[in-house]
Order: sequence, then structure tokens, then C-alpha cells
Amino acid sequence: MSPAAPEPTDADLTPAPSTVCTHCGLEVPPGLRAAAGQAQFCCSGCATVYAMLKDSGMDDFYRLRDSGGVLRPEDQLPGATEPEADDYDGPAFQQAFVHDRGDGTCELDWHVGGLHCAACVWLLEQLPRITPGVRAARVDFGANRLRLIYDAATVSPAKQARAIARLGYRAHPWGDRSASDAARAERRSWMLRFAVSAASAMSTMHLSLSLFAGRETGDMSAMATRGFAGAALLAASPALLYGAWPFYRTAIAGFRLRRATIEQSVLLVVVLGTALSVVNIIRGAPEVYADAMSMFIAFLLGGRLALVTAREKVAGGAGHLHGLLPPEARRLRADDSVEAVVPDSLSAGDRVLVKRGDLTPADGEVLSGEADLDVAVLTGEARPLRLTVGDRINAGCRLIDGELTMRCEAAGAGSRMGRLLAAVREGSWQPTERSKLVDRLTTWYAPTVTVMAVFTWLLWRSIDPTRALDQAMALVLACCPCALGLATPLAYALAVRRAAKGGLVIQDGGAVETLAAPQFAVLDKTGTLTAGRFQVVAWEWLDQQVNQAAIESAVLAAEARSRHPIGPALAAWLAERGTDAAPIENFEELPGKGLRCHSALGTLLIGSPHFVGLHGDQAVAGASMIGIACNGSVVARISLRDPLKPGADDLVACLRAAGAEVHLLSGDETATTTRVGAELGFDPTLVHGAQSPEDKARYVAALAERGATVMIGDGINDRLALDAAHVGIGLRGGMEAVMACCQVYVADPKPDAIPRLLAGSRATTAVLRRALDASIIYNVIAIAAVLAGVWGPYVCAVAMPVSSVLTILYLTQSKYFRS
Repeated sequence: MSPAAPEPTDADLTPAPSTVCTHCGLEVPPGLRAAAGQAQFCCSGCATVYAMLKDSGMDDFYRLRDSGGVLRPEDQLPGATEPEADDYDGPAFQQAFVHDRGDGTCELDWHVGGLHCAACVWLLEQLPRITPGVRAARVDFGANRLRLIYDAATVSPAKQARAIARLGYRAHPWGDRSASDAARAERRSWMLRFAVSAASAMSTMHLSLSLFAGRETGDMSAMATRGFAGAALLAASPALLYGAWPFYRTAIAGFRLRRATIEQSVLLVVVLGTALSVVNIIRGAPEVYADAMSMFIAFLLGGRLALVTAREKVAGGAGHLHGLLPPEARRLRADDSVEAVVPDSLSAGDRVLVKRGDLTPADGEVLSGEADLDVAVLTGEARPLRLTVGDRINAGCRLIDGELTMRCEAAGAGSRMGRLLAAVREGSWQPTERSKLVDRLTTWYAPTVTVMAVFTWLLWRSIDPTRALDQAMALVLACCPCALGLATPLAYALAVRRAAKGGLVIQDGGAVETLAAPQFAVLDKTGTLTAGRFQVVAWEWLDQQVNQAAIESAVLAAEARSRHPIGPALAAWLAERGTDAAPIENFEELPGKGLRCHSALGTLLIGSPHFVGLHGDQAVAGASMIGIACNGSVVARISLRDPLKPGADDLVACLRAAGAEVHLLSGDETATTTRVGAELGFDPTLVHGAQSPEDKARYVAALAERGATVMIGDGINDRLALDAAHVGIGLRGGMEAVMACCQVYVADPKPDAIPRLLAGSRATTAVLRRALDASIIYNVIAIAAVLAGVWGPYVCAVAMPVSSVLTILYLTQSKYFRS
């Protein structure tokens, strides 16, 4: 029998002095309070999260939170509680927001409210360690977006939302109206802070003018001086306390995480200015810096508001501007009358009328009508898709014939096309080599400015001690790399938006940097330099004993399914000869090789000479050749010609003018590739035919090791080579497939598309260079003016934020970005 438990002592029965939950900071109900010295929890959820963090070795979260790096849930915006997320597991939600990656995992984007600092980012990106089934978590801090890749069989969207809520953040599916409302609320918050700070600055300036007048006339008593100075500091407090609070929060988190941030300069300005102002008030001196600090905060908030507005402009317009999504949709009311609405306002269940020539505004199901739909932008399929009642339909496809009514299931950012465009917008803000360099420079800003301020104070102590503190304060106010930090990502985002207007979808802002000065450019032949519209010039039978009619029928059936440009040409040629398609099975298209299928005669191979085992010279000089093999025996060879694409010579010339060494690769035989290269003036040593997809990838990878390499080719057959380049530009194939291996997708392949892309990249780089040069020149002038005593605190308080605002305005109003 177990020994009796000892009687509890009074100390054991005494509740812990603190009744605050160890995890969330809320009050612990009396019935849940633990003994002294133990962790306190207000609910089982907090206890579970606490245990998960401890077990996962992430208890640094509590150190960061308690040191100011993370807000407790009670400090978050309203609604930071576990959501009623049962609907998140429904089929409508899955269809609208969940992307199946095809490898057993799914991808889901959340708009997360309450993100404030690096510690918040760190915690959310640890979700794979604390939530079973979550494979990866990535936070886009600027957009408040969390992307989760997860095992759908283990963790559902509802469980994800609850896990995020238990960590103290509000989660809504990205693209949902509530997420859009949250983004608008953030902009309104910046606008309100700016308005309050501007009003505070104007009030402070009126009081400071009285102090200035009293100092000049000498008729203001010491008591009146202290009164006006104190009133000025009080009038500045809304700007210093409310307006600048987001900067303080980020600055403190940076200190606790041992990271230097630009926001620390704001904190340094306010702390130093307030301390000096209080000292001067006590001394009865008229010099207070309340007006300078409040102006500084107001102009800084104006710059931040301008940046947020510019980013919304980039993100909000990208999808519609290049015609991949329609600007409006025809929604049917209950009485079947039509109202024009923006696609983002469509909700699940809405009925939408789509007429001939329209772009479909949403993903959904056909309710009535029949129509032919061009789905090439999504799938790369050249032939129209016939739709009838009950068929699925995706946003961004064009109705080329007929009329139908559809039921909306997902619109805007939640649609399949919307998710692709969201990836493009996200990539436009990803760090580039230039922005990484700027980030490294700005991390040294706060320590450097502190040292320079001390130097300025010492310098002026020896020149004029009465101005030493003023000039030290002026230097801190004047110097800021805000313009440097803002210019690079904003310029690339604007470039992405500008390119989108011309049918060029750029999903990586860093591609603009590479395209401005490529060292090597590799071009595929078919569809890039040639038109991709083949013409059959000869069909030669090599085996006269085979059933030629049966083979032609099987070839027609196979080529009709092919996505290679040869397929439609060969199928049309056979159909014109009166050939009927025969049944085939086990159809397979092998990129860079050809087709394989089973027919009544056996296994049929149609494709490159190497693929089918064809050897010897081609039948027609200067033509491309493919072969046909039946059951391992070559039975025929076909010669086809593909004319040069209009503008092919301009493309080559444009790449050479950009400083690139231009190479030509093709899976076609060497003789045909050499002929095309000669027509376009290629160096023969840079022209290579009979290249398999693997050969092309190795060739491009070798060039990429030597310098910035651009690959332009077929998004279907050249995937490996496109992926091996620094920048891959896909000309054919569906957007979804091309964007998986390319940084640029040419949605509207006009002859001048790529020359416009290259010219735009150079223009963007030139605009950005001028903006960065101006920012550097400003900082040099400001430092010199402060050290010389020409600029004081008041001038610097306005000059620094204005430099940031002017940088943003210069970029957004630049002639190139506005055109």
C-alpha cells in the first residue's frame, strides 16, 4: 500500500502571487491557479502552446515577448482569438483558397493580423515544428501574408487557423474580403497617424513661433518661456507617442533581437530631442525641439503612407492591367437582370453571365449554355475547349464563341489565376542583389549615426558650445537611409506592373536587374526565332510493306493531341488528304523527343531522328525532319519547314546591344539549326543542334556559372534549361506550367515583346540608379551642411522625411512607370 501523502503546508496551498497567464498574459481564473513557482495558464489551449514551444526548444519566444519584441494577445487588435473556423474545411473553401501541389501536399495563404516585428515572423515560421502536418511556413512581412505548405491528410485549414489564433494572431484566407478589409484598415491606420501627427506638428509650430519671437525681442520672462516650452512639448506628444508608436515597436524589437534597423533612428531622434528639451525647460532656455521632432514624425509617416499606397497600387492593378483578368463582370440578380461589378466583389454562389469575347471573371461551374473557351493562357492548349452544363471553368479564359451562365465558386485572388498573379506580386517584392546590398548598408546606419553625432557635438563644443547639442541633434535628424531602403523594392515592383501592361508577367523582381545587363543569352529555335507554324514539304516512306493508311490514321490521332507546334501542322496536313483518325491508347508526349502511343499496328514512335532511330541525311535541304517508327522499325520520315518569326533579327540585335553573347540551341538536327543561325548572323561556334532537353540544361548551367544568363524558350519542352538560367523567359505553354520554371512569362507574344522587356529593364535600372544617387548626394550634402553649421534641427527635421517622399514620388511619377 502506498504511503499516505504528506499534509500540504500553508505555503503549498497559497496561490501563486501572479495570477497572469504565463503564455498570453490574461488573468487566470481562481479555479485554474497553480501553486507558487509554477507556470500559470488561463486555459488548456495556452498550456498546450506553452508545452509545444518548450518541447520544440522555442522558449526564446517568451524572452522576446517580455522584452518588447512580441505583443501579448491582449495588446493585439480586437479579434485575436480562436476563430470559428469550421467552414474552412468545407468544399467551397477548398476550391477557392487551397492549391493542390500535386505531390501529396497543399498550399494555402493566410492574411495574418497583428504582425509587428521580426519576433512575430520568427514565431509563425516555426509552425512546422509545433503543428504536425505543416511542412513549411513563410511570412511576407510587408503584405501580412503567411504561406503554409502542409499535408492535407494531417492538418486541415481549420486546424491551421486555430493554431495561428492560439499563437495570438488573427488569420483570414488570403484574398477573402475580410483580408482585404484588414489591409484597408492598415492603410487607414497610417493615414490617421499621419493626420494626427501633422495636426500636432502645426500646433507645436505655433507655440514655437512665440518662443522664437520672445527670444528675438527679449521681453519673455523665464516663467513664460518655461510655460510655452512645456506647452510645445505637450502639443507634440500626440505625434511623439501615438504617431511614432509603430517605429518604436520595431526599433525595440530590433534591439532585443540584436539587429540594427532604420526605425532605431526615429527612436534615437525622439529620445535625444525629448531629453534635450526637458533639460532646456528646466534651465529656462527657449530651445526646445518639439516642433522639429513632430514635423520629423509627420513627414516620416507621410512617406510611409505614400509607400503603402504605392504598394497597394502595384498589387491591386497587376492582374487586370495586362488583361489576364477582366475589369468587370456581369452578375445576375434574382430577377435575372444584369449588374456590372468588379470581379473581386463576386461571392461564392453568385450567378455570372459570360458573353462571346469576354474573359471569365471567376472559377466555377457552367449552369446553362454552351460555348467554346480559349484556355491557352492557363494550360497552353491551343485548341478551344467546348463547355456544356456542369463543366468546370476557370477565371482568365476567353469565350470565343457562344454564351453561358456560370455559378461563381472563387473570384479575384482566390481563383486559380488569382493565385498565380499573387505569386507574381509576391515575387516583385523579393530581395535582389541590389536590395540586399542596401539592407547591409542600412544595418550599420544607427551605430554610424550615433558615432557621427558624438563627433559633431565634440566638434561644435570647440567652435560654439551653445550650438553643440543643436548640431548633434540636427545630424541625427538629417541622416537617414530611408530613401535607399524604399527605392529598390518599389522600383522593381513598379517595373513588374509596367511590364504587365504589355503582356509580360514577371514573377521575380530580381529578373529586372539581370535583364538590364545580361552576359549570356541562350535562344531556343522553334517558337522563339521561328514562327512555330510548320509546313509539311515531304513525306517519304522508307518501308513500302507497311499498312501506310493505318499508320497515317494513327499519326493523325496522336498529333492531334500534341502540344508541340509540329502537332497541329501535321494533323492538319493529314486531315486535308482525307485521312481519318484511328483509335490509339497509352498516348505519351516526351518533351524534346516526340510521341509514343499504341495503335492497332503496335507501338508507334513519332519524333526526332534520334528518338525513333532514324539515321542519314534529310530528304529536303534546310527543312526539319522527324521520323516514324512502328514496333522498333523506322517506316517513314517527314520534312517540315518553319519560317523565321517576324522580329527575330531584332530580338538577336537587341540582346547583342544589351551586351550579351547570344547562343542558339535546338533539338532540331544540326543542319537546320545551322541554317537558321546563319540567316540571323550567329557565330557558328555558338550554334548547336540535336540538343536534348538535358543537353540544353547542362549547356545553360555551364554559362550560368560564368555570368548572368538569360534563357528564352518553350515553356513546355525547355523547362530544364529555363530553370538552369538566372532568368528564364517562357514563350509557350500555359501560365501555370511556365511560371513553375520561369521568371518571366510572355502572355502576349508580339514580335517586340522581349525587346520591350529588355528596354524596360534598362529604363528601370536607370531610374533606380538616379534615385539612389540622389539619396546618397542628399546625405552627403546634409552631413556637410550640419557640420558647417548651415543646417540646424528645424531644417533637418523637414529635409530628411521630404527626401524619402520625393524618392517615392520620383519613382511613381517617373515617365517610364506612368506611360
